[in-house]
This record gives sequence, structure tokens and C-alpha cells, in this order.
Amino acid sequence: MIPTSLAASKALAAAQQSLALLGTAQSLDEMERYWLAFVESIEKGWTKLELACPKTGSAPTNWKQKRMKQRKNDPLLLYLRHARNVDQHTLESTVTMYGPRIGLGLRPGATQGYVESFYIAPNGLPGPLIGSSEVRVSFEPAQVRLRPVTDRGTTYAVPTSHLGISLSSILPQHVGPLALRYYEDALAELNSILAAPQ
Repeated sequence: MIPTSLAASKALAAAQQSLALLGTAQSLDEMERYWLAFVESIEKGWTKLELACPKTGSAPTNWKQKRMKQRKNDPLLLYLRHARNVDQHTLESTVTMYGPRIGLGLRPGATQGYVESFYIAPNGLPGPLIGSSEVRVSFEPAQVRLRPVTDRGTTYAVPTSHLGISLSSILPQHVGPLALRYYEDALAELNSILAAPQ
């Protein structure tokens, strides 16, 4: 690894660790804490990449201009930058927390049904339903979802795309890996530029 980009690599490793912890979080508060740690680390990684980039030479200059343009125009990268600012400099939350939801209803076409017994296990998951086959149980686990953020008077919507591809989910555990991959690719590209003979 090129020494000047070692700090960026460490920040991105911290971001990766935060994502791993997010996937095993046991509460909404933990989910939020690990997500915010990810956002902080990913933005720190960019700052270190920027500092590692030489100020002279066409290849480093082109790399930096390309990446800065993407950060300015890509909805996910732009959102993360401003979510970090909002978390660090305001009292506003960057996520909305939703508790687990359980629903009982009838299957399509059914007009009636009955439930003999149903319970929720200690882990918050629905237990087995004993009753008619017309009844269905739906379950949605606790989630932390991104929300619009307002940074210095400008509101940034929850991202719906990244690098021209529509996002299928706005959950942190789904968009985080996309951002991490982007910055890991940026690091690898910068390392190649720095390793090339000048």
C-alpha cells in the first residue's frame, strides 16, 4: 500500500467494520449509532484520499476532478456528505426509526378466518399461528431508514440512485455497501496512479 493512502485505507476499514456491526445490531439505537459511525468513517476516508492525492501531475489531477464531480452529482454520495455534516453540526437526526410491525389479515379472496392462538416470541418475532389457513401474519422487523437532511439551509432528499443505477432500498445496510465499494475503488485507483512511474 502507498504510505500516503494508508490513512484513507484505515478510515475505510473502520467504515466496513461499522457496516458489519450494523448488520448485527440488537436495537434501533445500535443501528443508528453504527450507521452514523459508518457515515463519519466514509467521509473521513474521502478526506484522507483527497489529502493523499498529489497537487501536481495530470493523472492525480484528473482523478481528483472526476471523483469530486461524482461526489457533487451522485445522489448517494452527495447525501452521505451532507448527512455527516448534519450529524456533526446540528441536532437534526439523519434517520427515522421504525419499531417492528406485526399484522394479521386475511389472504386474498378470503372473507373470514379465525385465530385460536398466536404469540410473539421474546426475540420480537411472531410465533406460529394456530387457526384457519385463510389468516396470514405479516412481519416487518425494526428498521432504521434514511430521511431527508437539511445542511446549511439546503435539503437533500433520500437518495434514489447511485452512479446512474436506481436503488432498490433506502435502508442503511443496503446503501452503505454501495458507498463503501465506491470509495474502495477510488482508493485502488489512486494507489495505481501513485505507484505508476512519473
